[in-house]
Amino acid sequence: MFILASEMRVGSRWLHRVLSEAIDMKLSPELGTMLHAESLFWYWKEGRIPKTHSIAPSNLVRRFPDAKVIGMVRNPRDRYVSLAFRSDKAPQDIPVQDRIQIILDSPEHRKSTILILKEYMSVGLHITQPTCHKHPYCWLDYADFHKDPILITHLLLDFIDMDGDAERGVERWTFDRMIDLQNKAINEFNEDMFFCRRGIVGEWKEHFTQEQIKETADEQALYEKLYSEAIFDPQARKQT
Repeated sequence: MFILASEMRVGSRWLHRVLSEAIDMKLSPELGTMLHAESLFWYWKEGRIPKTHSIAPSNLVRRFPDAKVIGMVRNPRDRYVSLAFRSDKAPQDIPVQDRIQIILDSPEHRKSTILILKEYMSVGLHITQPTCHKHPYCWLDYADFHKDPILITHLLLDFIDMDGDAERGVERWTFDRMIDLQNKAINEFNEDMFFCRRGIVGEWKEHFTQEQIKETADEQALYEKLYSEAIFDPQARKQT
């Protein structure tokens, strides 16, 4: 069994679909937040890949000692930008900087950011570390997956010890196909249930004001520190 854990707006929906295609397993439901660990187990028993936004990786490892847990993180500033483009998080008829400020002023999105970064990036090993497959939990950053999704998918398949076709998963789930799925949901259900937006690495640089950069300095510094300490050369890992 393996479980995918992440915060919202870090690219985990893309990863979820790529892994599903690569190993030929169904997706767990996209709607709502899985609040109970038992739900994750039953989705797995049904042949679906469990995914949660609500249970911390350390808790998942304790609850499922025989499972593998994959965590996904993202540059907090880029995540704030992504949240600002959701109509249920901020009005879309105001400037982007104002939308971002709404996100930054919201305790829901800011209060736990540092704790979440520490949880996801300190508990386990980065997916590129040569010994990560010996651990129950590993994590990756959206930027890693965005840069080389096929390589990262290969590393994840090694981590979960499952055969699969990484190339098929990545080729099948392109951004255009995910947009088509989103548009279909809008047309059929009149609801943006599968909100999908192309995540640009470093996009915050185009939108953040100087004050917003200062306001988010602590979480950004922590993110950069934890990432620099954890990363290992993926190409070197590929050759081991």
